[in-house]
Amino acid sequence: MCWTREHQSISLGSATFSNDGPTNIYPSHDLAHLLIGATTNLEWDPRGSKDHSRLAEYNAVLLDTLFSKIGYFVRDGHVPQRSILGATLKHMRWFVYKHYNPFPIEAEEAFCRFCTFVDAEKIIRLSPFYFEMWLQENDGTDPTGRDWSLLFNESDAPGGSDTALRGRTVFAEQIERMLKAVNRA
Repeated sequence: MCWTREHQSISLGSATFSNDGPTNIYPSHDLAHLLIGATTNLEWDPRGSKDHSRLAEYNAVLLDTLFSKIGYFVRDGHVPQRSILGATLKHMRWFVYKHYNPFPIEAEEAFCRFCTFVDAEKIIRLSPFYFEMWLQENDGTDPTGRDWSLLFNESDAPGGSDTALRGRTVFAEQIERMLKAVNRA
């Protein structure tokens, strides 16, 4: 992943998505796309047909929203932990039925697909990458004014700050709740 104000590029294997010019997307959202690609058999690359693109965005936004809510919880404690998943799913219903309407499938089906195809162990293990980036993005400076780069392998086991590691623990609990919701625990 190489991300600057004027050029954003994410690559997974031989597939590369890039954008030339400014964007209003934060680097962590692009990292969510990469984490989806590295840990699921779901759409991650926002290129392709309209349906494919919308499903890729759903998957990345689900992960990005969940991670962000966890980030606020572990850093600030403002969001009750028990409401993280519910608030995320409420946002995803809005995403499907309002933001990206018409969406190719129902919100519940999109959530079930995510839970069915996610490799929980991998995505939990890799999650500190996201939490470290999120913490830097939310340090009070403009994250779109910095250059970002990240190179990782799906077998990596990153460490991180205490906050990032607490984020991983809470994320593991949330993933377990999600898998139980679709009877995959």
